[in-house]
Amino acid sequence: MLFETRADENSGAYSISNLMVYAQLLDLNIDAFGARMATGESAERIRQYLEDAKTFGVTRIPAIFINGVRFDGLRDYADYRDAIEAELARLR
Repeated sequence: MLFETRADENSGAYSISNLMVYAQLLDLNIDAFGARMATGESAERIRQYLEDAKTFGVTRIPAIFINGVRFDGLRDYADYRDAIEAELARLR
């Protein structure tokens, strides 16, 4: 839902009030969601995820790692399967 609109982060699409609407549309526990948003706990976790992404060179989503090899963006199932099978063959 968040990525369908591809809204710019500074456009207000991801404001607290809009995130609460998204949470309600997803039938989340609104009280629990609001409480976590209010504590800032989630913001700190997201900041850490962003730092980790920078460390590993991730610049877009999705980014999937298969034994240290990064796959950026959406890929076909076959790409992942082939990478996993090649790695398994290497380990045999």
